[in-house]
Amino acid sequence: MKILSTHKLIKQNLLFVVFVFTSISIYAQPSVLGSNVADVGNYATYNVTDLGDFRQQRIQAINSSGASVRTWEFAQGTAGSPDYATNWRPYTSGNTLSANTFIPVGFANGARYNTGSGGQSGLLPAITTGNYYTFNVTENSAADNEMQLLETNFNPVSIVSVSQSPLGSFINSSISSTITATISSALSSGEGIFIRWSTDIAFSSSTIVAMTGSGTTYTAVIPAQVAGTTIYYYILSSNKTETQLNNDKTSFGESAFDLGTLNLKTLVQSGSGNTNYSYTSTSDPVIVNSTGGTASASYATLKAAFDAINAGTHTTVISILIEGNTTETTTASLNASGSGSASYSSINLQPIGAQAINGNFAASLITLNGADNITIDGLNTGGNSLAISNSNTAASATILLQADATSNLIQHATVKGSSASSGVIVFGNATSTGNDNNTINQCTITAEGSNLPLYGIRSSSSSGETSGVSISNNNISDYFSATIASAGISIGPNNSTWTISANRLFQSASRSSTAVVTHRGIFIDNTAGIGFTINDNIIGFANASGTGSTIYTSIDDTKYAAIDLNLNTSSTHNLQGNIISGISFSSTPPAGFSNSNFYGIALNNGIYNIGTTTGNTIGAATGTG
Repeated sequence: MKILSTHKLIKQNLLFVVFVFTSISIYAQPSVLGSNVADVGNYATYNVTDLGDFRQQRIQAINSSGASVRTWEFAQGTAGSPDYATNWRPYTSGNTLSANTFIPVGFANGARYNTGSGGQSGLLPAITTGNYYTFNVTENSAADNEMQLLETNFNPVSIVSVSQSPLGSFINSSISSTITATISSALSSGEGIFIRWSTDIAFSSSTIVAMTGSGTTYTAVIPAQVAGTTIYYYILSSNKTETQLNNDKTSFGESAFDLGTLNLKTLVQSGSGNTNYSYTSTSDPVIVNSTGGTASASYATLKAAFDAINAGTHTTVISILIEGNTTETTTASLNASGSGSASYSSINLQPIGAQAINGNFAASLITLNGADNITIDGLNTGGNSLAISNSNTAASATILLQADATSNLIQHATVKGSSASSGVIVFGNATSTGNDNNTINQCTITAEGSNLPLYGIRSSSSSGETSGVSISNNNISDYFSATIASAGISIGPNNSTWTISANRLFQSASRSSTAVVTHRGIFIDNTAGIGFTINDNIIGFANASGTGSTIYTSIDDTKYAAIDLNLNTSSTHNLQGNIISGISFSSTPPAGFSNSNFYGIALNNGIYNIGTTTGNTIGAATGTG
């Protein structure tokens, strides 16, 4: 069905104005169906529904009749006051329609144009009690019309809603769009749901595809389009198959889809003012959708998207879709809502497909600068994944949370870094209250290439106390320096009440030190820190599957501590269920040295609940490992 665009409506109105001034007659389009299909002996009149480029009426038969008994015709006016002075019906008597057959312009049994009450009522085929008869007619106001009578033994389903994935007015040109239609009830036998789409707003050419599904949910895919292309689409139901509809189109043109329609769903349905669903393909990989401000826009980088949010271009509830790889050249910094023009309640960032956000510069790649309620979700499901990496070896975190960034969630992402003096994910200086209640969950935190970061996760602040942070279910690997003390998780001053649980920390290749330093799995050095929980972590092995070994070698007096804690004594810290195993460590202590260079768990200060519920395991559970 071709739905009229705003531009087309304007054009038609202009033509109408010219027509009014050049003629004393005004011709209406078919607006009334007269038919006695519903009840023997009573000729009923029905208002015809305007569906854009065609008009429709559906009637259920109360009584059966033979062919050429019941009649039909279209006229002007309303059901209460039909005007047959201008009508659309056969010129001559005795012309019978065939059900489910396209009737082109000019056919004797079709909707011929008559004035002065001319023509004869058309005849209907045999009518079956209980069946539904859907009349479709085009809307030429002063000419013959195409038409079709669709007969079904079911009342057609309504199309309740339509959704699109990815969401928004822009979709990256490398991404196909999945359209989902929800219908009012399960389809009847012989009933189908279709999507019709076009790159032409006037639908002078289009593609129709049968949607697949079951129950009340059906989907179809519109293929990826060249950047700059706008795609228009809507959903329709029909009792004809995709092949039959396309055969009608081949024989009679695009209007065959209109006249084969039982029901349809567009974005806005108000007669000739209907508007189709649409989106535009873009070469930009970052799409921002929001419920306030500019509803949808595309950007070349994440920084450009964050800058637009900081400027108030997008507000309230915001989603950021990464639909292609981006290369950032400077920090993508997101400010707090209420800072300057930024105004949002939440922001959700996620990928469509397997995507990456890359950078190589001596600063953080992504900074949450006091930003709250931000979710970065790599998903890791359905072919959707997100890798975020900064390959610079300077003091350049990949993700930095600072200035009281609170209640943020980073999950299901691969986050990689190469900073020789910083971490992959860093909690930086707080402003006053702390970078509180943030969660890092089910992420892979590792090195970008062969240059290893000093820390996987690092938190240290000169002001404000960061609390309520949860680090859980992550794989943290390949953090190391040959000359500087390294750690998978390192927490310094101004931090309390962290939960570090169910993480795996390991080295995927052998590490060799050239200086007298201490390497650690989890290191918390904060004698003011209270209420820490370090439970159920696995430290060692060569991978997340728990095979192979974490290997450290050194000719110097290098030390290793899987868990090294130096905490406050005013509260009890939980340390339970941790497994320290699969580690090969060798170093050369100085002559006469009596202490070990290897520590499974080193407790320097603090009160600890160790193994009350679940004991910690150091070494192999059995054998001599």
